[in-house]
Amino acid sequence: MLKKILHGKTQNTNESVKNVIWVHCPKTVFVVKNRVDAAVANGVAKFNRGNFQMAEVMNAMCLPASDFTINILEARDTARIRQADKSAEAQFAVQRRLRRQRDAAVRANQEDREGEMYGPGLMADH
Repeated sequence: MLKKILHGKTQNTNESVKNVIWVHCPKTVFVVKNRVDAAVANGVAKFNRGNFQMAEVMNAMCLPASDFTINILEARDTARIRQADKSAEAQFAVQRRLRRQRDAAVRANQEDREGEMYGPGLMADH
């Protein structure tokens, strides 16, 4: 996530830390404080370090993650980054289209005020 922000891409609202937390502990369901604490710790770790951080947590609990588990966690992180990049590309494409439309409107407004300044045969009349 930080790599995307450092490169000038905006943070996707679907990846906000709150969203990551609420996925594990919905606000609409009553749970005990320990569950909320665990969801916050897991959500912050996942937000900052991705899904792969679960392998580190498992190792710290003396539950070594299998190769299968590690592959799944890495695949999830890769898919999340790919989706975020796709969203950023789509967002920038929309911004470019809006900028072109705005620039075209400015040019059209200038032509309306000043008349056409450049074109075939325009200089022959002078």
